[in-house]
Amino acid sequence: FYLGDGSHKMQEDKEKTGNRGWMRTLQVSVGNHVHSIKLANNPEVKIGGYFIISQMLSYIKGLISLDLSSNELTAAEARVLAIGLKLNSSLQELRMKENAIGSEGATSMADALKVNKTLLLVDLRMNSIRGPGICMLADSMSDNRTLTSLDLRWNYAGDAADFVETALLDLKKFCFRNMKAKLQELRREGKARKRAELDLKHDGHGANGNGDAGGGEEEVRSSKSDPDFHSQASTHSSLDRMRQAEAVRKPKEMVEVVERTESEELDEEDEEEAGAAG
Repeated sequence: FYLGDGSHKMQEDKEKTGNRGWMRTLQVSVGNHVHSIKLANNPEVKIGGYFIISQMLSYIKGLISLDLSSNELTAAEARVLAIGLKLNSSLQELRMKENAIGSEGATSMADALKVNKTLLLVDLRMNSIRGPGICMLADSMSDNRTLTSLDLRWNYAGDAADFVETALLDLKKFCFRNMKAKLQELRREGKARKRAELDLKHDGHGANGNGDAGGGEEEVRSSKSDPDFHSQASTHSSLDRMRQAEAVRKPKEMVEVVERTESEELDEEDEEEAGAAG
């Protein structure tokens, strides 16, 4: 849903309420499962518009990406947006580059990151954030377990203190920690799916084995009812029957060995991960 394009502004609304024609468009479109909103390059949107966006963030369930770049955002707008971000449970990507939220606005965003559990990427490039704001963001990341990318390039001009460098290193470490945890979670989910598939295969082979055995018994019963059964049975030696039984049993045993090997490999990987974590 692109709101950066001037074609989305409604002329009748523009004449009556200034440049707020996008408001009605946003309110109508939100009910249609909007997953991405691009509101970049709209400096005419003021704090009243961000109150509406913040309210929307507090209850919307399907929004994944929000772009507010180059909107001349200040610390006041950032504080308003932070309220909605604290209550949001769907947004994964927030882009706010080329604004002017400063260290005060960064502090508000840090408060939101402490409690938000869905954001994966936050872009705060070129926002005039100085050392204190960087430190507040770094402190918030110690409580955040989901954010994997926090872009702060082209900020903190003139701050060459050691504490700023330490804060940036901490931010990088926390993002790497969250990325590693996410990858481990994905691996565990993949293993769980693989185990479920193995269990289904195992159950399927067991059912087929029982079905074959049942079919064999039924065939024997029908054969016994045949008057020529005893004369035919005398022609089959016990060695032939043993070979037939072995031929039926071998494929099943081979499948069981393969499944057991795959299951053992999964168990070994789990033990290795537990050892590494320990």
